[in-house]
Amino acid sequence: MTHPPGQQRKKGLSPGTIVLILVLVGSIVAGTIMVAILATRRSRVNDVDSAAMQNDAALREALASMTIPDFQLTDQTGATVDRSIFEGHWTVLEFMFSACVTACPVMKGNLFTIQQDLGDAPVNFVSITVDPEHDTSEHLAAYSDRFGVADDKWRFLTGDIGTITAICEGGLGFGVTVDDSLTITRPDGGTMSNIMHPSRFFVISPDVKVVGMYDGLDREDSLRMARDLKRLVRSNPY
Repeated sequence: MTHPPGQQRKKGLSPGTIVLILVLVGSIVAGTIMVAILATRRSRVNDVDSAAMQNDAALREALASMTIPDFQLTDQTGATVDRSIFEGHWTVLEFMFSACVTACPVMKGNLFTIQQDLGDAPVNFVSITVDPEHDTSEHLAAYSDRFGVADDKWRFLTGDIGTITAICEGGLGFGVTVDDSLTITRPDGGTMSNIMHPSRFFVISPDVKVVGMYDGLDREDSLRMARDLKRLVRSNPY
Protein backbone atom coordinates (compact mmCIF):
# COMPACT_ATOMS: atom_id res chain seq x y z
CA MET A 1 0.00 0.00 0.00
CA THR A 2 1.85 3.07 -1.20
CA HIS A 3 1.14 6.76 -1.60
CA PRO A 4 2.71 9.40 -3.89
CA PRO A 5 5.78 11.05 -2.32
CA GLY A 6 4.90 13.73 0.19
CA GLN A 7 1.19 12.84 0.11
CA GLN A 8 -0.53 11.81 3.29
CA ARG A 9 -3.74 9.87 3.53
CA LYS A 10 -6.83 11.78 4.47
CA LYS A 11 -6.97 12.27 8.19
CA GLY A 12 -9.77 10.74 10.22
CA LEU A 13 -10.97 11.94 13.59
CA SER A 14 -9.68 15.19 15.03
CA PRO A 15 -6.82 14.87 17.55
CA GLY A 16 -9.05 16.17 20.33
CA THR A 17 -11.69 13.53 19.64
CA ILE A 18 -9.04 10.83 19.43
CA VAL A 19 -7.57 11.76 22.80
CA LEU A 20 -11.01 11.82 24.43
CA ILE A 21 -11.91 8.39 23.03
CA LEU A 22 -8.59 6.87 24.01
CA VAL A 23 -8.70 8.31 27.50
CA LEU A 24 -12.17 6.87 28.02
CA VAL A 25 -11.17 3.50 26.59
CA GLY A 26 -7.98 3.52 28.62
CA SER A 27 -9.90 4.24 31.80
CA ILE A 28 -12.32 1.39 31.18
CA VAL A 29 -9.55 -1.02 30.30
CA ALA A 30 -7.50 0.02 33.29
CA GLY A 31 -10.45 -0.57 35.56
CA THR A 32 -11.56 -3.92 34.20
CA ILE A 33 -8.48 -5.66 32.89
CA MET A 34 -5.27 -3.90 33.80
CA VAL A 35 -5.97 -3.75 37.51
CA ALA A 36 -6.68 -7.47 37.49
CA ILE A 37 -3.77 -8.46 35.27
CA LEU A 38 -1.09 -5.81 35.04
CA ALA A 39 -1.11 -4.85 38.71
CA THR A 40 0.66 -8.11 39.49
CA ARG A 41 2.18 -8.89 36.12
CA ARG A 42 3.21 -5.89 34.01
CA SER A 43 3.37 -6.42 30.26
CA ARG A 44 7.12 -6.55 30.10
CA VAL A 45 9.90 -9.03 30.72
CA ASN A 46 13.46 -8.34 31.93
CA ASP A 47 12.45 -4.81 32.86
CA VAL A 48 14.51 -2.68 35.22
CA ASP A 49 12.87 -2.76 38.65
CA SER A 50 10.54 0.23 39.05
CA ALA A 51 12.01 1.19 42.42
CA ALA A 52 15.53 1.03 41.03
CA MET A 53 14.48 3.33 38.18
CA GLN A 54 14.06 6.11 40.74
CA ASN A 55 17.84 6.04 41.02
CA ASP A 56 19.40 8.15 38.25
CA ALA A 57 22.53 6.00 38.29
CA ALA A 58 20.47 2.87 37.66
CA LEU A 59 18.68 4.58 34.78
CA ARG A 60 21.90 5.80 33.21
CA GLU A 61 23.38 2.31 33.48
CA ALA A 62 20.30 0.78 31.87
CA LEU A 63 20.27 3.29 29.01
CA ALA A 64 24.00 2.87 28.37
CA SER A 65 23.43 -0.84 27.68
CA MET A 66 20.71 -0.23 25.08
CA THR A 67 21.22 0.00 21.33
CA ILE A 68 19.15 0.10 18.17
CA PRO A 69 20.57 -2.66 15.94
CA ASP A 70 20.46 -2.65 12.16
CA PHE A 71 17.13 -3.88 10.82
CA GLN A 72 14.76 -3.91 7.88
CA LEU A 73 11.02 -3.64 8.50
CA THR A 74 8.01 -2.32 6.59
CA ASP A 75 5.92 0.70 7.55
CA GLN A 76 2.19 1.25 7.13
CA THR A 77 2.65 2.64 3.61
CA GLY A 78 4.45 -0.52 2.46
CA ALA A 79 7.85 1.18 2.36
CA THR A 80 10.92 -0.69 3.59
CA VAL A 81 12.66 1.15 6.43
CA ASP A 82 15.84 0.54 8.39
CA ARG A 83 17.79 1.98 11.31
CA SER A 84 18.13 5.31 9.49
CA ILE A 85 14.47 6.01 10.28
CA PHE A 86 15.74 7.34 13.63
CA GLU A 87 18.50 9.54 12.21
CA GLY A 88 18.37 13.34 12.25
CA HIS A 89 15.49 13.88 14.68
CA TRP A 90 14.23 12.96 18.12
CA THR A 91 12.00 9.89 18.22
CA VAL A 92 9.71 8.19 20.72
CA LEU A 93 9.75 4.40 20.24
CA GLU A 94 7.17 1.97 21.60
CA PHE A 95 6.16 -1.67 21.10
CA MET A 96 2.51 -2.61 20.60
CA PHE A 97 0.00 -4.75 18.74
CA SER A 98 -3.34 -3.61 17.39
CA ALA A 99 -5.49 -6.21 19.17
CA CYS A 100 -3.95 -5.50 22.58
CA VAL A 101 -6.51 -4.90 25.34
CA THR A 102 -4.15 -4.50 28.30
CA ALA A 103 -1.29 -1.99 28.12
CA CYS A 104 -1.64 -0.64 24.58
CA PRO A 105 -4.87 1.41 24.90
CA VAL A 106 -3.44 3.28 27.88
CA MET A 107 -0.07 3.76 26.16
CA LYS A 108 -1.74 5.07 23.00
CA GLY A 109 -3.81 7.53 25.02
CA ASN A 110 -0.65 8.81 26.69
CA LEU A 111 1.18 9.07 23.36
CA PHE A 112 -1.60 11.12 21.75
CA THR A 113 -1.58 13.44 24.75
CA ILE A 114 2.19 13.80 24.42
CA GLN A 115 1.94 14.45 20.67
CA GLN A 116 -0.56 17.25 21.28
CA ASP A 117 1.57 18.69 24.07
CA LEU A 118 4.65 18.73 21.82
CA GLY A 119 2.82 20.61 19.08
CA ASP A 120 5.15 21.39 16.18
CA ALA A 121 8.28 20.21 17.97
CA PRO A 122 10.41 18.06 15.61
CA VAL A 123 9.69 14.76 17.35
CA ASN A 124 8.67 11.61 15.48
CA PHE A 125 6.95 8.48 16.78
CA VAL A 126 7.68 4.87 15.87
CA SER A 127 5.46 1.96 16.93
CA ILE A 128 6.72 -1.58 16.29
CA THR A 129 4.16 -4.38 16.40
CA VAL A 130 4.98 -7.58 18.27
CA ASP A 131 2.21 -9.36 16.32
CA PRO A 132 3.37 -9.17 12.69
CA GLU A 133 1.29 -12.24 11.80
CA HIS A 134 -1.87 -10.16 12.07
CA ASP A 135 -0.48 -6.62 11.93
CA THR A 136 0.46 -6.46 8.26
CA SER A 137 1.28 -3.16 6.56
CA GLU A 138 -2.27 -2.98 5.22
CA HIS A 139 -3.73 -3.64 8.66
CA LEU A 140 -1.50 -1.04 10.29
CA ALA A 141 -2.43 1.47 7.56
CA ALA A 142 -6.10 1.04 8.44
CA TYR A 143 -5.22 1.21 12.14
CA SER A 144 -3.29 4.47 11.75
CA ASP A 145 -6.00 5.93 9.49
CA ARG A 146 -8.58 5.44 12.22
CA PHE A 147 -6.51 7.71 14.44
CA GLY A 148 -5.73 10.31 11.78
CA VAL A 149 -2.00 9.62 11.99
CA ALA A 150 0.25 11.39 9.47
CA ASP A 151 2.63 8.92 7.79
CA ASP A 152 5.63 11.25 7.99
CA LYS A 153 5.32 11.81 11.75
CA TRP A 154 4.24 8.43 13.10
CA ARG A 155 5.44 5.17 11.56
CA PHE A 156 3.97 1.78 12.39
CA LEU A 157 6.44 -1.00 11.60
CA THR A 158 5.94 -4.69 10.93
CA GLY A 159 7.98 -7.53 9.47
CA ASP A 160 9.89 -10.62 10.52
CA ILE A 161 9.29 -11.51 14.17
CA GLY A 162 12.95 -12.46 14.54
CA THR A 163 13.98 -8.95 13.51
CA ILE A 164 11.47 -7.39 15.89
CA THR A 165 12.66 -9.60 18.74
CA ALA A 166 16.27 -8.67 17.98
CA ILE A 167 15.42 -4.98 18.42
CA CYS A 168 13.38 -5.49 21.58
CA GLU A 169 15.39 -8.19 23.33
CA GLY A 170 18.83 -7.97 21.76
CA GLY A 171 19.01 -4.18 21.50
CA LEU A 172 16.92 -2.96 24.43
CA GLY A 173 16.99 -5.96 26.76
CA PHE A 174 13.21 -6.41 27.04
CA GLY A 175 11.47 -9.71 26.41
CA VAL A 176 8.50 -10.47 24.18
CA THR A 177 6.52 -13.53 25.29
CA VAL A 178 3.20 -15.16 24.50
CA ASP A 179 0.85 -15.13 27.49
CA ASP A 180 -1.53 -18.08 27.15
CA SER A 181 -3.33 -17.16 30.38
CA LEU A 182 -5.23 -14.38 28.58
CA THR A 183 -7.19 -14.97 25.37
CA ILE A 184 -7.95 -11.90 23.26
CA THR A 185 -10.86 -11.69 20.83
CA ARG A 186 -9.71 -9.88 17.73
CA PRO A 187 -11.92 -7.37 15.85
CA ASP A 188 -12.37 -9.93 13.05
CA GLY A 189 -13.85 -12.40 15.53
CA GLY A 190 -10.77 -14.59 15.79
CA THR A 191 -8.92 -15.22 19.01
CA MET A 192 -5.28 -15.08 20.02
CA SER A 193 -3.15 -15.27 23.14
CA ASN A 194 -2.01 -12.06 24.76
CA ILE A 195 1.54 -10.94 23.97
CA MET A 196 3.60 -9.49 26.80
CA HIS A 197 5.87 -6.67 25.61
CA PRO A 198 7.62 -3.59 27.03
CA SER A 199 5.29 -0.93 28.41
CA ARG A 200 8.06 1.67 28.27
CA PHE A 201 8.53 4.61 25.92
CA PHE A 202 12.11 4.94 24.64
CA VAL A 203 13.53 8.30 23.55
CA ILE A 204 15.98 7.95 20.64
CA SER A 205 18.40 10.79 19.88
CA PRO A 206 19.16 12.09 16.36
CA ASP A 207 22.39 10.04 16.39
CA VAL A 208 20.36 6.90 17.24
CA LYS A 209 21.22 6.50 20.89
CA VAL A 210 18.71 5.53 23.57
CA VAL A 211 18.75 8.54 25.90
CA GLY A 212 15.49 8.17 27.83
CA MET A 213 13.03 5.58 29.10
CA TYR A 214 9.63 6.30 30.62
CA ASP A 215 6.67 4.34 31.97
CA GLY A 216 4.09 4.28 29.19
CA LEU A 217 1.33 3.31 31.62
CA ASP A 218 1.99 6.27 33.92
CA ARG A 219 0.43 9.50 32.67
CA GLU A 220 2.63 11.70 34.84
CA ASP A 221 5.80 9.97 33.69
CA SER A 222 4.63 10.31 30.08
CA LEU A 223 4.07 14.04 30.57
CA ARG A 224 7.53 14.27 32.11
CA MET A 225 8.86 12.73 28.89
CA ALA A 226 7.15 15.49 26.90
CA ARG A 227 8.80 18.14 29.08
CA ASP A 228 12.18 16.45 28.71
CA LEU A 229 11.76 16.26 24.94
CA LYS A 230 11.00 19.97 24.73
CA ARG A 231 14.20 20.66 26.64
CA LEU A 232 16.20 18.29 24.42
CA VAL A 233 14.82 19.87 21.25
CA ARG A 234 15.69 23.37 22.50
CA SER A 235 19.25 22.36 23.39
CA ASN A 236 19.80 20.25 20.26
CA PRO A 237 17.24 20.83 17.48
CA TYR A 238 19.64 19.08 15.05
